Amino acid sequence: MPAPTESSQPSRQLSSYAVVFAGMVVQNLLLFGLNILIASQFGAQPDMDAFRTAFTPPLMLAAMLTLSVGPVMVTLIARNETTSAPGTASFLFFLMTAIATFLAGTGTFFADEILQLLHPWFDPYRQETSARLFLILVWMLPLNTMIGLSQSILNASMNFWVPAFSGIVGPIVTIVFAAILGPHWGIDGIAWATVYGGIASILCQLGSLSRHLKWPDASHLQLAWQQLALAWPLLLGMIVFKIDPIVDQFLGSSLDQGQISQWDYAYRMMLPFLMLSSGTLSTVSFPKVAQVAVAGGAPLQAQARLTFRVLISLCLPAFVVMLFFAEPLIQEVLQRRQFTSEDTQAVSQLLRIASVMFLGLALSEVCSKILYALRDTLTPNLILGAGMIAGFLLKGVLVGEYGMKGIASVASGIFLMIGIVQLAVVCRRIHLRIDGSILFHLLRCLIASAVAAIVGWAALSLPIPFPTIIGLVLGGIMYFTTLCLLDSETRAFVTQLRSHKSRD
Repeated sequence: MPAPTESSQPSRQLSSYAVVFAGMVVQNLLLFGLNILIASQFGAQPDMDAFRTAFTPPLMLAAMLTLSVGPVMVTLIARNETTSAPGTASFLFFLMTAIATFLAGTGTFFADEILQLLHPWFDPYRQETSARLFLILVWMLPLNTMIGLSQSILNASMNFWVPAFSGIVGPIVTIVFAAILGPHWGIDGIAWATVYGGIASILCQLGSLSRHLKWPDASHLQLAWQQLALAWPLLLGMIVFKIDPIVDQFLGSSLDQGQISQWDYAYRMMLPFLMLSSGTLSTVSFPKVAQVAVAGGAPLQAQARLTFRVLISLCLPAFVVMLFFAEPLIQEVLQRRQFTSEDTQAVSQLLRIASVMFLGLALSEVCSKILYALRDTLTPNLILGAGMIAGFLLKGVLVGEYGMKGIASVASGIFLMIGIVQLAVVCRRIHLRIDGSILFHLLRCLIASAVAAIVGWAALSLPIPFPTIIGLVLGGIMYFTTLCLLDSETRAFVTQLRSHKSRD
């Protein structure tokens, strides 16, 4: 069988980008709609503080399990170095699901104690409400674990359609039930709607997942333990990384009501940009990097250089939006009913700070995946752990004087530092130079972002409904149009994608 040509590989990879990117665009539009619905009903009120603090521990634990084992599973399947890979991946899937289910069941017996330990300065109402919501939301722990590991298996098998589809169905179900249950059951209805959305998402994946699962036997156990040995540095890194919002909420419980929710709204406004940029990129490029990492050398350097070029193209305009359009965006999207103008000002300030955090997180995600593909799970997580521990200490020092802005500023600075250090390690490890082509591409993206920003500001001055959203759409179109005019490689990618689709 002839090897794929060099020109066909970027075309297929860009086609995969398109699938994942389109799925994430729709998913994040739905999540925007969900945030609008929740903000209009609860704003930054005590019920919202209770919901966020009850939801964080299950999300944190699920992320620890999926983000520590998931990359190992992707590398195992993508490298295809052994016929035992499907059975081993299946064993890891079943094992992590069982652990998550056990932890969720155990958590139901200690809900009051857990929430009181994590938020000792909450008033009695928020303490009682968060414990009640935790009994519902704790079941998102096994659901999110199954969803994340299923996506890892399917993505490693180059099946991007099903995870993209399930990522759309889940939010749709959540929005429908939130609209139905929220007015009658209050914040409890939002919690149940979240669980129903998780169930719908995993059900969408089960059909395709079942074709990749193989009932494990004794022969798979030894390889599974070897993979878990690679996963433990990831787990330690994820523990430090995912405990960060717990630390924020612990410190934030001593602040005025609503500040925890305001920081959470800012983070959730930043999260779609992160998912659409580095999330899309790492989902598609990680299996490819894992494949070429076996050969190393020039193929790996070429793939890494392509990955960083695309990362710059996707992240820079998102950074400009968060930095310069935070207030009109939040005012247009969230400010209604219970979400006040004071909330808009506070959240927009936090989102501007979080724009720096966005750059660090995006860079760290891509660099970590490259190192994972090289079977190095220890180095990126040592860097992550050291930075996060320093951040915890700084947050404790600054929260008293600067409040939630101090917490957000420390988080942004620490994540940017982590990303830069991990980039230096990647460049040294694979002998990659940040040469003139990367710098010139950065300049082209800056010019395209400036053109898009001008279009966006012009849309804000027009007497039209939803000027910020329309400005974002027009600015995005202008950005990629300008980039195609300035960058020959971007034009070539678009041409290859169009020809690939026409052949299909």
